[in-house]
Amino acid sequence: MPNAPHVGVRGTLALAGLALSAFTFNTTENLPVGLLGLIAHDLDTSLSAAGSLVAVYGLVVAVTSVPLARLARPFPRRYVLAAVLGILVASTVVCATADSFGVLFAARIATALAQALFWAVMAPAAVGIFRPEVRGRVVGVLFAC
Repeated sequence: MPNAPHVGVRGTLALAGLALSAFTFNTTENLPVGLLGLIAHDLDTSLSAAGSLVAVYGLVVAVTSVPLARLARPFPRRYVLAAVLGILVASTVVCATADSFGVLFAARIATALAQALFWAVMAPAAVGIFRPEVRGRVVGVLFAC
């Protein structure tokens, strides 16, 4: 798609949705940092175990991003993005209602896998919507979130 058409409002809405999704994934990744003491207390676990909710999350994202992107390559990006956002919602609900550390940890891993694939697919999906001369700004908007 060398000369993608001007997409106007629809493209702007798609970009806003992707930017909101990026912000949500970033918030989901980092929110527990300020709550580790409360999480450890509520789930009757150590502070270092609670800290693994953040450390392992980041490790999973870093290690699985490229392999997941390669696995998802045959699928349309919009469906992949819809799936990872669905996983984000479902795993966030599980995190919010978890009554054990194991359940919370598993839900965080699911979220991390979704985030790994999201970052691998989001930018190519976004730039494919816009003309080449504005793609740099599009990526800038997405990664500023």
